[in-house]
Amino acid sequence: MSTKHNQFTGVLYGVGIAWGVISFVIGVISSFTLNSVHIVESLTVLICGFMLILPLSILAIWQPRLAAILITASFVAVVCSVCMTEGLGDGAKVAERLILPNAALVCAYAYLSLSRNDEHSSLNGA
Repeated sequence: MSTKHNQFTGVLYGVGIAWGVISFVIGVISSFTLNSVHIVESLTVLICGFMLILPLSILAIWQPRLAAILITASFVAVVCSVCMTEGLGDGAKVAERLILPNAALVCAYAYLSLSRNDEHSSLNGA
């Protein structure tokens, strides 16, 4: 693989981890305002929407496909949880706010997974 490709993959991992740190900090700050009426839904949004992004971004270094799948699942869990407690309108607002960074991470990790598969197949002579 070329040096430019290795630098690009490093940048993708770095951006993913940076977004994970930002998301984690936002989650820690927002954890002080949890709603005790809907505690399960609030915890689902806090954990799946903010706290899991950093560990999943780190996981992507070794397993980018699995990280992409789990980020997608956490996004769906957050939107479903908000829709159940607050209604479809608020669920759509949350989806609008979270779709761009989550979709960017999923696309980046899917790309990294595919490029890793291409690299392995070229090494095996396939």
